Amino acid sequence: MKFIEAKPIETEKVSSEEVFLYQIDNLKSRSYDLKFTVSKQKCTVIPSKKVLKNYSNVSDAVIKGRKTMIFYITAKNDPSFLFQTVTIPLDTLLQKQKFEFDIDSDIDHYSIFTLKLFDNYNFIKDKK
Repeated sequence: MKFIEAKPIETEKVSSEEVFLYQIDNLKSRSYDLKFTVSKQKCTVIPSKKVLKNYSNVSDAVIKGRKTMIFYITAKNDPSFLFQTVTIPLDTLLQKQKFEFDIDSDIDHYSIFTLKLFDNYNFIKDKK
């Protein structure tokens, strides 16, 4: 006699915050883990004092299993249209305490998306 045995389906449980992209909005919050300051064609990423303190004695920095952070510059409020990708090594950001990169045009036409590795992101458009 022959029969078919159903194979059990194994699924990996992953928090949706670790899989989906998070839009970094222009918030008026004073508390942040990473702050983005954007001028006309330059963006500066600055870690908070709390983040710097948490990683002060760490030689090989990792956050949620990742050594790098990737930021996606996309069409305004639409991650489907990618214009630029910026990869920031966490070690470099912590050692230099800031990371600067160029953007192609005025940030009013773009949004920044990333995986939510930190709890609080702050986005400030510099009026210069």
